[in-house]
Amino acid sequence: MFWSVTRSKTNNYIFVMSYMSHGSLNEYLSSDFENITWIMKGNILRSIVSGIKWIHENKIIHRDIHGGNILIKNKPYNFGYSFVADLGFSRPAKKDSKNSEIYGIMPYIAPEVFRKKQYSFSSNIYSLGMIMWELTSGRRPFCDRAYNVDLALSICDGSRPEITEDTPQCWAILMQKCWCSEPLERPSISEIYSEINSRYWNLDKIFTEAENKRQELFKSGKFIAKHMHPQSKTYSKLLTPTIDSLLSILHQKPKFSTSGSVNSFQTLAVLHLVLCK
Repeated sequence: MFWSVTRSKTNNYIFVMSYMSHGSLNEYLSSDFENITWIMKGNILRSIVSGIKWIHENKIIHRDIHGGNILIKNKPYNFGYSFVADLGFSRPAKKDSKNSEIYGIMPYIAPEVFRKKQYSFSSNIYSLGMIMWELTSGRRPFCDRAYNVDLALSICDGSRPEITEDTPQCWAILMQKCWCSEPLERPSISEIYSEINSRYWNLDKIFTEAENKRQELFKSGKFIAKHMHPQSKTYSKLLTPTIDSLLSILHQKPKFSTSGSVNSFQTLAVLHLVLCK
């Protein structure tokens, strides 16, 4: 929540906002994931969806949604405790942003953005799908892989994180709709809001069963955190050069040859290794 604005001694503007006692969603999940129940996860999701819904209703497209930009104020027993932050890269929906630089964290970027299509409301929905997975697993998507051209290629080819065993069916179905490769097939934020506030999503039985399964997985050691790849960035960075390299690869048409000459496929392989270092 925004309270005031002031200036520092160096004449820079400072925004005064509510203190977020649990930090970002990333920090909250990594510090207390074992104690975050499915009921709490549902409340987190509802709060995030409400925030994105408000943004979209005001005709704004958030261009950098990820777990580091979701801030947690209180423990999620009630609504209104988490906030979608950092609208610095946001743009009005009608503004042409074809030539804008692309910033973000790779797994949260929609496939069409990797192909230099414009950001859209649907691009935000893809990011929400990754947030939903992060809530189920307690870790960032593809955190065991380098965030590089290789991962971007995999995402464009349809690679998605593995759904955890305790994820309720209603959650899994909605999540898969959100991260669909085709933007037009993703639900709108209003449709998502209606679904997660429907009677079916509020059935205690569904989340009670999921919670029992979650606790079983913890006891069996199946929720052991994966190794974090040193090149899995936790902060937003300029992705435009990486995306330009990706497009140069996608536009190539590999041709296999039995001769001793270097063909386009071999050239691609060399380029791929260089870009993924």
